Amino acid sequence: MSSISNIERFDLVVSHAPNLRHHIRFLYFNIESISKLIFWVHGHEVMNVFSQYPVPYKWAYRQRLSRIAHLFYSPLKLRLLKFFLQKFCKVSSVHFVFVSAWMKNVFFSNIFQLPDSCFSVINNPVNPVFTDHSYEFDAAYSPKKGVCIRPWDNSKYAVDMVVDFFQNNPELKCDIYGRGSFPKRNRTPQNVVFYSKFLVQSDLSSLISKYDFAVLPTRLDAQGVFACELATFGIPLIVNDIPIMREMLKGFPNVVFIEDADFSKGFDTSRLAPSKFSNNRFFIDNIVRQEIALMQDAD
Repeated sequence: MSSISNIERFDLVVSHAPNLRHHIRFLYFNIESISKLIFWVHGHEVMNVFSQYPVPYKWAYRQRLSRIAHLFYSPLKLRLLKFFLQKFCKVSSVHFVFVSAWMKNVFFSNIFQLPDSCFSVINNPVNPVFTDHSYEFDAAYSPKKGVCIRPWDNSKYAVDMVVDFFQNNPELKCDIYGRGSFPKRNRTPQNVVFYSKFLVQSDLSSLISKYDFAVLPTRLDAQGVFACELATFGIPLIVNDIPIMREMLKGFPNVVFIEDADFSKGFDTSRLAPSKFSNNRFFIDNIVRQEIALMQDAD
């Protein structure tokens, strides 16, 4: 689609995760008729996949080929995106929304910097299944079994770090849900069980409640929505100590931050504690209130 007739009748146009092939092409043909425009920036669309994404696993051949393609595509994508976004800013009233301050900083580094009046940071909300219910635990909390839910073959989700963690803590057990070839390509300890299955989001809270804690490291994320959901739910959560996790999860008493290297060491389970404190930072009502306020200010 290249144009919409009478697009000027709209007070505001929102471009969610803008990409060159669809969003930018459409806006190029219509920008003269758009008075106010908001770009919602989520991640990969403004990132160099080759240089800023973690290196794929050696055995993930399809991802490794894709990364080689991005050696050429990503720099071109960023140059074109910068060109068109600068053009749009000259023609229309443009505002940018980033899902985290970390994402904002990446945009500033890869595209261009913005004055404070031209951008906002609004996090993604968590699914209501994690706010309508909370993690239930016994007074005599004694962690023994953890859970991890991740795509297995994407190195940014760090399933290898989870396996290392339990390899070095044999007194603990873990169930890892997801899909992929990781358990076929790697030796895994007996205290880690892989379940190849797709999980329905509405079932997650009841499933997670069966476990004592969750382990969810990441090598790269613009926000880490699932980690935010687990933290909000109240289950004890182990994450790696990287800037995006600190930004998102500071203030959650049930979250334990450990260095990447410490996933290959013994862990003191006394650091784990369920949360009775309700942190509503990522509740959908709070996020929608921020979004409505932003759009009203744009009028």
